[in-house]
Amino acid sequence: MKGYYPDIHEEVTEYHSHRESLPSHYFCVWAYRYGFAESYNFPVGIFTTKDIAKHAAERHRNFRGAKYDHRIYKLPVGVEFDAEEAELVQDFLKDHVA
Repeated sequence: MKGYYPDIHEEVTEYHSHRESLPSHYFCVWAYRYGFAESYNFPVGIFTTKDIAKHAAERHRNFRGAKYDHRIYKLPVGVEFDAEEAELVQDFLKDHVA
């Protein structure tokens, strides 16, 4: 299979050369039904600032009739990482009352 897939390092290098105007990280809002991390969950969106992400999480919660609570993760741009390494910057689940 060698040679079948493009060299990821060349793509990343080319990407980095064009990303001067991009932010160094994004904020991902993730929704959890009834605030339980083990229940149905899905991404709400990816945003450029924490404030916009927090506002989106609050709007989504209200739109869904408070059936979902959210976590906001800070994700680096152009850097490979494991999802478990994403920095949790806002956790609405900890405020959930069962």
